[in-house]
Amino acid sequence: MNLKKALELRKHKYIRKKRGKGGQWEYIYKELKGKSKKIDIKKINTGIRKAIKERPGRLTHGYTVTNSFWILKNGDIKQWNKKGLTETEKNLINVHSHSAENYKDYPKRKLQTFSGGDLWALRHSVRYGYGDTMVVINAHGLMDIFKGSEKIGRFTKKQCEYERLLTREIMDEIAKKYKIPVKGREDKIYRMVLRQIAKDTGSTYLENLKWKK
Repeated sequence: MNLKKALELRKHKYIRKKRGKGGQWEYIYKELKGKSKKIDIKKINTGIRKAIKERPGRLTHGYTVTNSFWILKNGDIKQWNKKGLTETEKNLINVHSHSAENYKDYPKRKLQTFSGGDLWALRHSVRYGYGDTMVVINAHGLMDIFKGSEKIGRFTKKQCEYERLLTREIMDEIAKKYKIPVKGREDKIYRMVLRQIAKDTGSTYLENLKWKK
């Protein structure tokens, strides 16, 4: 995936425009939501609720070894570092939270999406054949899902860690081009890049879905 290509987004696919105050056109960030036949969202929802009930601490990021977990093919839940699991199981779904311990102080619908480190972990999972799907949740009931193609398995660490390539100058340029306000700018741009990565690699990226009933 070429970063430059990822940043040269066609705004009609990601941005809608409307008349703002004073009659000027404003470009508004458009959330892309949806379902995919390739992803069993019901199974993921059920698995997350089961995992949270088993260990409420999983609502927050905490210590990765303790709070991250796998949803197995049969729907069972296993802790992230379960020995031998990735050698014996296939079609695993990796889940972890991005909520801080003090999540109640944050806006209820805010969800921090996948980091470059998350993509690197997904790349490893795809590359070695024990699962192609990662889910990040927040404590308020939202989740993002990334189902990676074989191309993700061939990514380098530099390609995965996309945030490192987004310098302040590049972020400013993107924000100016797409009229993205300062508040929440980082998350909006990260999501734009992740959408393009998914498109370029034939992967699926679903955003802000609900995992709570």
